[in-house]
Amino acid sequence: MFISVANRKGGVGKTTIAFHLIHLLKEKGKVLAVDLDSQANLSALFTDKLGDVEELLLSNQIKPQSVDHSIDLLAGSHELDFIQYERSDLKRISRALEEVKSRYDYIVVDTPPELSVPVLASLKSSDLIIVPVSTSFFSLQFIGYIRDRLLSEKEEIVIKLIINCYRNINAVKEIEEEVRRSSLSYEIIPNRILFERALREKKPVWELRVPKRDRGLTEEIRGKLSSLIGVRGG
Repeated sequence: MFISVANRKGGVGKTTIAFHLIHLLKEKGKVLAVDLDSQANLSALFTDKLGDVEELLLSNQIKPQSVDHSIDLLAGSHELDFIQYERSDLKRISRALEEVKSRYDYIVVDTPPELSVPVLASLKSSDLIIVPVSTSFFSLQFIGYIRDRLLSEKEEIVIKLIINCYRNINAVKEIEEEVRRSSLSYEIIPNRILFERALREKKPVWELRVPKRDRGLTEEIRGKLSSLIGVRGG
């Protein structure tokens, strides 16, 4: 399964969701994590060695580093902003991503908030696109693009949403109404504070040591993510 975590809007929790999906899926099989963001935040949660993804983008070479017994990583690079792409590079990078699918049970791609050639290649290669949205209505605009552009070319791509990065329950209700109109599957992920702590400790929320009152919440998050990608949790 090839999963892209994407939204043109920044600050909606793409890296957080990708990190947790990687840890969830490593229990089910071999995972390749791909960091296409020049900030390389996902990579920093696993390693200090950056730059693996440049070889993929420039020369189709896929040489990941092993960061866990079940996780390989193509780490991001601060140099990605300076790579210039031609239109023909879209097919070239898409082919390279398609070819690597057979080597892994799961591929999870963390994308930057843009529609660059590498991001488009990842979206076109996807079986599932997870779109994290916040309580800002601007974060929903990306859904229309995917439907208009991608689904017309590849109808089998599945799109699902995560309502994330919120503190105000009333704002969530408003954005949920908009999400329902899209007719797409979605989950609401609670408690941003737990996610912030998870990233600081470089662990998924269900591996954190939390008070007894929060244990049910960590398993709820795990269960919702499992449901979203269609795997059994635990």
